[in-house]
Amino acid sequence: MSTNDSILEQILYMQQRGGRMLSIIDLIRAGTVPKELAAYLINGIINGKSISSGSLIGGTGKTTLLASLLAFIPNNRYFITVTYSNLRDLLKNQDPGKKVVYLCHEISPANYYSYLWGKDINLYLSLKKTINQQLAFTIHADTYDELFKQIVNSETGLTEDDFLKIDLLVFIKAVETSGYPERKVTYVYETDESSKKHKLIYDYLQAEPFYNKYHVLKSKKSKDSHTMKEIESFLSTCIEKNIYRIEDVRKSFLSLGLDISD
Repeated sequence: MSTNDSILEQILYMQQRGGRMLSIIDLIRAGTVPKELAAYLINGIINGKSISSGSLIGGTGKTTLLASLLAFIPNNRYFITVTYSNLRDLLKNQDPGKKVVYLCHEISPANYYSYLWGKDINLYLSLKKTINQQLAFTIHADTYDELFKQIVNSETGLTEDDFLKIDLLVFIKAVETSGYPERKVTYVYETDESSKKHKLIYDYLQAEPFYNKYHVLKSKKSKDSHTMKEIESFLSTCIEKNIYRIEDVRKSFLSLGLDISD
């Protein structure tokens, strides 16, 4: 599909299975992700956080989930799809002062477009030199430990400190509910600067609804609280007005001027 939005075009190119690329509104309606959690993750994307989307089994929706969130990348950023063939040139010609989102379709040993593995994972993470650089990728992992072992090992040469460059670790899985599988965001971890570790902020098995924790997290980030409230309201409006196609969601969102990063 041709659009006048270069970021959207690269996001739509992530779709490998045909059909319409689902939006975050589709995922909220399907019960895959709570609206409040979606707003929290979108706020992170807007504010330059790096993100991974993980699922062990292919076809579970990790790429769809990541794409639905990347639809909220501000238009004032460069958006570059990284491949093994352009990775070294990107490192060589990188401008640390330029705001760039570096997308890797998948951390995987498979030999496909925009898939990286081994030492290339190290090079990819080294693209994030300052707060201006933002990473986004998918990976075959259902849990924090599974993801960690693929990223931090002797083959990649990465350290635990390097791993903390990934601000948000989001996992999605097909979960048996009422006798049939439903796709659910299962866990979300976020880098905690005080402890220098990733902290679990969402567990779908917790009895307490996420909106209780969401408002606590929001209150701790006073500079972002107004924006998160606007994002939550925007998502509610899209649901009510049946705005769900990813290109329409992105267009509507950008028209609000909520892409607050300069």
